[in-house]
Amino acid sequence: MPPPACVFSDTQLSSLEGSCDPRPGIETFSRLGYPKSMRHLARALPPPVAVAMVVACAMALAAAAQGTARQNHLPAGQSAYLDNAQRERVDWYPWTKEAFRKARERNQPILVDLGATWCPWCKLMEQDSYSDPKTAAFIDSHFVAVKVDFDADPKLSAEFERAQAIANLPAGLPLTAFFTPDGKLYSGGGYFPKEATADKPAFRQTLEEASRMFRDQRATIEREGFQMKIGE
Repeated sequence: MPPPACVFSDTQLSSLEGSCDPRPGIETFSRLGYPKSMRHLARALPPPVAVAMVVACAMALAAAAQGTARQNHLPAGQSAYLDNAQRERVDWYPWTKEAFRKARERNQPILVDLGATWCPWCKLMEQDSYSDPKTAAFIDSHFVAVKVDFDADPKLSAEFERAQAIANLPAGLPLTAFFTPDGKLYSGGGYFPKEATADKPAFRQTLEEASRMFRDQRATIEREGFQMKIGE
């Protein structure tokens, strides 16, 4: 039977230790990576002090978890769509010059995902692809990934749709686009499934093809790609 909740009184330390035993919590923290010496230290301390130590450890773990929940470079609080994307595994950047500077430094293309909170296909692609560890790892190692909220900047969203139309690429939401580090659109589409279908390639195939095109057809892309205005 688990010990009752911690309610301190003026009883003897022995009875307090029986009513609020900190040791199960200390054992748990040890399994999570705390040194075993902490258990011995806790047993040697008065129970109130040991309990306080366990609480401090719990607060430290919570702070660490909060600090690691954010996986990417998206600013918090700009939109619900971008805030949700902070929990995805991809190292997303906003549409800014910083993303293009990073792409030039790494000599890699830019992947843009334009979506919205109300778009069911966007949610499906986020669940199947952008939250998948292997897909996210491939994106982060071959692209600089940029996430754009369709509703947050209607003018920018219209520019993306116009660019896709001029480049004769499928559009809609989600909108998937690939750019050079200088802002030349050279490939893209709409929704891509995780697994290939009769009329759509798998998203991983699309990523591999976009990476290959950037590597092997760079001169043609620079000459024929549609130039987008780079973000601020």
